[in-house]
Amino acid sequence: MKKIEWIREALSVWPSTEYLKHGKTAGWRMVAVEWEREVQVEIAPTSKELAPGEESPMAPALPATASIWKRTPPKCKF
Repeated sequence: MKKIEWIREALSVWPSTEYLKHGKTAGWRMVAVEWEREVQVEIAPTSKELAPGEESPMAPALPATASIWKRTPPKCKF
């Protein structure tokens, strides 16, 4: 049974034709080209503090009478 072997090499310059030929004669084939670059990103503004009584937009909508902490009987006894 055959398996696929692969390597990833970081390059600082464009590969030469000699480099590519060497890989091909060693039995390798090029399967992908990967690009990366640095980009400027903006930092998201910090969220404001909530005023007393103000609800968070991410809070779940539960009725005021809903009990979040419900007691459930244990499933097994030790």
